[in-house]
Amino acid sequence: MTSLDLSFHTHTNNDPEVLRSRLEAFRRTHRNADLPFTIFPWDTAWSDLVRIALYKDGADVSEIGTTWLGSFVGMEALRPFTLPELYKLGGAAAFLPVAWQNGALIGDQTQWGIPWLVDTRVVFYWRDMLEHAGIDESTAFQSPAQLQNTLACLQASGISTPWAVTTQHTPNTLYNVASWIWSAGGDFTTPDGTHIALDQAASTAGLRAYFDLYRFMPQTAAPIDDPLLMKLFMEQRIAALMSGSWFWKDLHNLGASPYALSHIGVALPPGPAFAGGTMLAIWRHIRPIQDQAAVELIQFLSMDTVWQDFYWESGMLPARLDVLAQPPFSTDPHYQAMIQALQHGRSPSRLPLWGLIEERLTMAFAQIWAEIQANPDHNKAELINEYLTPVSQRLEATLTGGGVKR
Repeated sequence: MTSLDLSFHTHTNNDPEVLRSRLEAFRRTHRNADLPFTIFPWDTAWSDLVRIALYKDGADVSEIGTTWLGSFVGMEALRPFTLPELYKLGGAAAFLPVAWQNGALIGDQTQWGIPWLVDTRVVFYWRDMLEHAGIDESTAFQSPAQLQNTLACLQASGISTPWAVTTQHTPNTLYNVASWIWSAGGDFTTPDGTHIALDQAASTAGLRAYFDLYRFMPQTAAPIDDPLLMKLFMEQRIAALMSGSWFWKDLHNLGASPYALSHIGVALPPGPAFAGGTMLAIWRHIRPIQDQAAVELIQFLSMDTVWQDFYWESGMLPARLDVLAQPPFSTDPHYQAMIQALQHGRSPSRLPLWGLIEERLTMAFAQIWAEIQANPDHNKAELINEYLTPVSQRLEATLTGGGVKR
């Protein structure tokens, strides 16, 4: 009897029984294979996965965030997929292009992970609040300049704080601000990933445009976290916010009425959207006797089309195009907007050192938000220079110094 140890994240599934029941179907077709699994809390998932990589123990197959994949490739901890295995999974043509690309690093055709769930950042807004201000929702958020104009019009109509984003210490700030950086023609690194580009003029212009929107936000003493963001939106104390695809599920779970839900719109961000999610990967330390079962399990997890409740539970979308072509993804306009964002989305994370870059930038962005909240009139360009220039210089030295072995 084959035994495979698995690990997943809490954001994937709040009810372990949903996952357990799906794995049972695989177990029955594979000679009652033993499939013990662990669900890591999101707050500790990174460190839990690092322990698996370092000690070569704890799981054979894991769900791994796309922004973490490069780090584990750099640690030589993952087992690559072969071309015949990829063919059985449908290959690149079966998945959202950006999701498939997230399974390989820049300049490397090797596929290290199979896309499972996808996530992006979009703008959620109250349609009636825009209508009251005489704003055309089809163009309200098309560019950073148009978004700023929309917020100014909402403010002039009597909504004192029309906008909000999270300001706590979280990678979500990086995922949000990416749209402004890309819209301005900037980026986090050069296209080949060998140099930091965040300190270049286009990138800093995008950063300034993002942080300048604080004048349209609620002036709170404490950082704005996800629960407060939801509260502000549900009480219509703000007209629009930026969040992930899970926000739509959370609105339903918190009891938003059908009437309220019908008045909520979803728009693409004012620039290419961040496209992330999770991958299914096999650890290099897997025993040969388990290898074939691991590949077949990933095929089952990524190709099964009866997981609608599982996707809903996760608050994320499936990576496979054939599943996205089915209801509710093909019929709900809110999901359609998210899919469109993913179709035009980008990922900055296809680097072995991306985990380090993300960690350092997340801290710097949190420090900038703390300074702005303490003194809203602080010059944003000076803050960006103060906190990001030294971080960019240190990261540049790390990248040009050779980084980690691949």
